[in-house]
Amino acid sequence: MTIAHLLREARLRAGGPSLEEMSRRSGVSVGSLSAAQNADTRMTWRTIRGWAVACGEPIAIWQQTWTWLQQTVHADAFAHDRVAVGTVEARARAHWATGGRLTAITDIETVSELLDALVALRRYQGLSLRDMAREANYSHNTLGEVLAGRRALTVAHFLEILRGCGISAEDQQSWLALFHRVEPDQPHRQLRRVQLGGRAAPPVQLQSNRAVTTRSAIGRTTAGRR
Repeated sequence: MTIAHLLREARLRAGGPSLEEMSRRSGVSVGSLSAAQNADTRMTWRTIRGWAVACGEPIAIWQQTWTWLQQTVHADAFAHDRVAVGTVEARARAHWATGGRLTAITDIETVSELLDALVALRRYQGLSLRDMAREANYSHNTLGEVLAGRRALTVAHFLEILRGCGISAEDQQSWLALFHRVEPDQPHRQLRRVQLGGRAAPPVQLQSNRAVTTRSAIGRTTAGRR
């Protein structure tokens, strides 16, 4: 049974709404929805999620179905050596396909390898850069610059990429541990909001807080001198 067949069944359970109506409910284009139900191999998680939303289906169940599909497809690709053996992406795909969870791979030593792992994660989830950024509610230009190594990878960027790729809060912990092993000088205070389920504060906020603290300290010192 293919995912396209499952999509068509979900549509029937919802009463057979038109693709135009489903597009209105989900925000996914009619063209993408039509391609998905016809088993277009380029379909993304955003399209599948939109289909589930339009049909009133549980998102969590479709997430499991999508993850299973990706594991099956990528395990087959790895077996046929379509990804060069020994690369970060090959190791990551093998790790995810055999482990059944999207946790971080452990043999990463540099920021460059970490970026390769994040790109592999996006591809494994079947997401374009725009899809990932949309799920994270973040600028695709910014995240694209970060993943290409043209902009520094901050904790905030890192967490938004994980969020955009649909990584669960539980699995994020392994990625965060990896990040701080590779980038030990990055500030850790941004992690608390993530552990509480909120978005990470951007680095500038941390700088602003320090600036306020510094100005307050200077004010107290000046007052004391008077």
